[in-house]
Amino acid sequence: MPDSKDQRSKKAEDPSLRARAEEILNEGKQPLKGMSTTELSTLVHELQVHQIELELQNTALFQAQVETQHVYQRYRDLWELSPTAYLTIDSYWRVSRINEAGRFLFGRTQEVLRGKRFVSLLQPNDRVPAHLMMEHATAGGAPERREVGVERPDNDVRQCLLVCYAPKGNPEDEYVLVTLTDITERKRAEEVLAKREEQLRLALEAGRIGLWDRNMETGEIEWGLELYELLGRDPAGPPIQGDTFFDYIHPDDRPRVSAHADEWIKKGGLFHDEFRVIRDDGQECWLASQGQARRNESGDVVRLLGINYDTTAQKKHEEQLRRAKAEAEDANQVKDRFLANVSHELRTPLSGIMGLADVLATRLRKPENQYYIRLIKESAQSLNELLNEVLDSAQIKSGEVRISARRFNVRRRINRSVGLFQDRAKKGGN
Repeated sequence: MPDSKDQRSKKAEDPSLRARAEEILNEGKQPLKGMSTTELSTLVHELQVHQIELELQNTALFQAQVETQHVYQRYRDLWELSPTAYLTIDSYWRVSRINEAGRFLFGRTQEVLRGKRFVSLLQPNDRVPAHLMMEHATAGGAPERREVGVERPDNDVRQCLLVCYAPKGNPEDEYVLVTLTDITERKRAEEVLAKREEQLRLALEAGRIGLWDRNMETGEIEWGLELYELLGRDPAGPPIQGDTFFDYIHPDDRPRVSAHADEWIKKGGLFHDEFRVIRDDGQECWLASQGQARRNESGDVVRLLGINYDTTAQKKHEEQLRRAKAEAEDANQVKDRFLANVSHELRTPLSGIMGLADVLATRLRKPENQYYIRLIKESAQSLNELLNEVLDSAQIKSGEVRISARRFNVRRRINRSVGLFQDRAKKGGN
């Protein structure tokens, strides 16, 4: 009956048989001479087991080599395709390897970069700190970070975040691992953002515009410093609450503004209102408020934000304009009454003059007298027309003039005007 697996394993591991085989080999004797059939069979079986074990070990080793190759290839892919520049630095602080992102960052090929001292690729002010970072890493220190400038052949300087790390047990040509992340665009965006924020801050300060922001979900409220100044409130004082701002609104304006704000939150859109506030120092001033409601996908208001600005000077100016307008309207009414009175006072004697001229015209028949009587009547008529023109001028300024189209004799008008000054001209000529 064949041996079981456990029996074969036990026989294969028999220390006396192995010791005897080693003794025979060491004595230089023939390994098979003097061995019984059973011993030879056991030895052959053991050799077969060892052969199978070696084959399994070789298969496992091959699979491990394949997996290692795959891992190494993935590592190479990550190394080359990473957007971050990776460099290995040898014990002489020279570049030994660099990936594609690093070659692009420095604007040079790997052949040109290999062997160069790493710090020579940085701006002068960053070279000593970078060298100290690498020494710190090799001494077992934690990785450090620093912003450095990388000089390119085209004189473009790229701002990068430098990190140094020294893995334990690395070979001499990979003494330090260095990463460089290009943050040039981020730094430029930060500079533009900082400039815009400074401009906004100056504009808010110049215009005395206070920002406010309220998160309806968390109840968090944020005021700009200018809003504290508008209300005369100390920013370091008690924290602001949901209704803190409404407490500053004048009691006479508070119900109207509160109702307007509630309607705005329900309907959405833009908010605009003007109201009086009472500052912490007791001073009363006018503020204008503009805001916008932000809603979520469900239509619920989740955020209110807007601005407040001082309109006290504008309100005072508007009041001055209202008073000036009222005074001007009163003056116009006085002028209109004056013109009406003057017109009435002048038309009364003028009517008498024209009536007497008509009487004289019926009694004084001489041509010379008729001529003078006609001049008197024409002068009175001209004066009456002048009064009408004065009244028309007042109506034009008040927007109440009525234009009527009538036919008239141009020659007669000219002759009448000449006749008024004819005698005076003759006397002046004599």
